[in-house]
Amino acid sequence: MIACYLTLLPVAAATNLEEGIKLYNEKQYSNARLLLEKAVAESPTSWQAHYYLANTCLVLGQMTKAKFHYTMCQKNCAYGEILNHCQTGIARTEKHLPKAASSSTEGKPATEAKAEGADESDDEKEESKPVTYADKVREQNKAHILKLAQDDCEKLRKEAKEQIEYEATYEGRRWKNVETGERKFDISEERKHEIQQACEEKCRKIMDEAKRKADSIR
Repeated sequence: MIACYLTLLPVAAATNLEEGIKLYNEKQYSNARLLLEKAVAESPTSWQAHYYLANTCLVLGQMTKAKFHYTMCQKNCAYGEILNHCQTGIARTEKHLPKAASSSTEGKPATEAKAEGADESDDEKEESKPVTYADKVREQNKAHILKLAQDDCEKLRKEAKEQIEYEATYEGRRWKNVETGERKFDISEERKHEIQQACEEKCRKIMDEAKRKADSIR
């Protein structure tokens, strides 16, 4: 239905999204949900991932999650047809949630209602906690952004180390260790410091940008 609206995503997110959609179409909803959640974590602004995850949660009866992802889809999508589907989905979740909360406990004492609610749904458990599902998703997305930045920094530090080793081997001068008398090719401490300082400056910019993106998630 929305294949014509698919846009380019990071490779990993696209793979999880495509596999998740495939499982969704095959009615393997629980497995589809796992992959679609990964797609959302890898690409938080992907309306496609939010849309199919919302549909999946709706089928699984996870109304709080479905409503959240329909809302996120609306924030990131500009296609009228999809926005209408999202609004319809949100209406269905809002219609369902009050019934789920009150149908089995209406007119009964609080203690009795609490006892009967021992096997409450995942959504009801989430709503009873201070931390909401939306909060969890936001924190996961922030952590994912920071983790990617940290991985980039580790890669840069590894490259800086390799550059020092390369220059020491092929471009260095022969140095003599005053204490041991050992002679070897190496580069000056000033050059090592220059390479490491340039690397750390790049890492600082990467982490600052990652923190900015993470802080912008609401």
